[in-house]
This record gives sequence, C-alpha cells and structure tokens, in this order.
Amino acid sequence: MTGSINSRLVIGSQVCLRLEELHPKGRMEIPNGEVSNIEEDGIYIHIPVIDSKYLEGRRVDILWEKGMSIYCLSSKISKCIQKEDTMLVINPSDTLRSIDKRRYVRLKKPIRIEFRPTGNDGLFISAEGKDVSGGGVRFFSRYPLELGQNIEILIEVPIFPYLDTTAYGEVVRMERLKNAEGCQVGVRFLEMDHIGRKRLFKYILDEQQPLSLKDEKLMESLRLWFALC
Repeated sequence: MTGSINSRLVIGSQVCLRLEELHPKGRMEIPNGEVSNIEEDGIYIHIPVIDSKYLEGRRVDILWEKGMSIYCLSSKISKCIQKEDTMLVINPSDTLRSIDKRRYVRLKKPIRIEFRPTGNDGLFISAEGKDVSGGGVRFFSRYPLELGQNIEILIEVPIFPYLDTTAYGEVVRMERLKNAEGCQVGVRFLEMDHIGRKRLFKYILDEQQPLSLKDEKLMESLRLWFALC
C-alpha cells in the first residue's frame, strides 16, 4: 500500500531506523530518532551523535507507528549533518508501505489469561483468551463484569523465559450467551508493560500462518518494528 508520507509522518514522530545493506565492517547500528522537520528537499531526522561518514547515500528502513498502523519507508540518506548531534536528511520521494496491525497482529489460537477488577487485591480469575492482539482480548467469564469497568490482566506468553505480560484494560463489550451462565467479554487494552508487549507481539507474529510473498514482506516490517522499538 502506498500513500502520502507527509500525511502520516509529522514533526516530533518517533522513528526506528535500520540500514538495509551491510557495511564491509558489518552492520552499522543507527539509534532511534525523531523527525525534526519535513521540507521539500527531505525529511530531517535527529539522532544521537554517531560516526556518520559511512551513512550518506546508503538506503535505510524508517518505521513509525500511527494509530493502528505501522508505516515503513525504504529510502536513501541524501545528506548527513553532524554537529553536536547528527541530522539525517532522507529522500522524501519514495512511496511507503503501511501495515494494519489489526489484520496481522492477532493471535488465532487461545491463550491462557487471568484477570481481576482494577483495585481489587483478591485472587486472579483464570480464563481462555481469544483473538488477543496489541489492542485487546476476548474471553468468556462467569465473573460479573460491567461495561466501562477497568480490569487487570495477566497474559501467559508461552515463550522462554516464561513470564506473564501485565496489561490494564477496559471492558468495552458484553455478550450474554444462550445456555451459558456468563458472558463473552471484550476488553480494550489501555496500558501494557513495554517488555511484555514486545514478547506478546513476537509470539503472535511467530504463530501467523504462511502468507503471500507480499504479506511476508509486511510481516518482516512488523518484526523489525517490534525488534527495534
């Protein structure tokens, strides 16, 4: 998918950067940066000071997040301005790819979760989470919950090391089931610890079914995003 860069990238946007090609001395890591200006001659990205003499003319992947989409721009570094810090000027003419996280970053298989109302110091209640994603989770509950109620959730991510991911969410959907003493509950995540978020997304991406070549390229952009950010 292509689109206007200026409509999606704004001054102050936090971006992740990775060189596409290896330097003869090995891959040169570039710190994450911030967009400081957008002009006709290029996108100006401020990064901490590094030895930038090998960067000019190199192609770089630039990734950023906006709403439920991750954008990936593959472009060329047209200029490096090095003073106290380093300013990269990126060619703005290339098209970009966008990935809707709601389409790709959703776990199809069930995953074990535990929940309790926020502020309740009682025991967690076990449940089977479905359609878990970075935005929320669905599960069946016999425990009485209400729309708009905030809950604390522990998500058991089955990758080593085996640690629960802690999230806080809001109940946004309640659906009573026929012949069942309880409800299907939909929760929107409000907050999730950073390390746990990366582990959860890594697990979800690794569990995706084989996709088309186009989708595999988008998936690689997603993996790069969650590895760098």
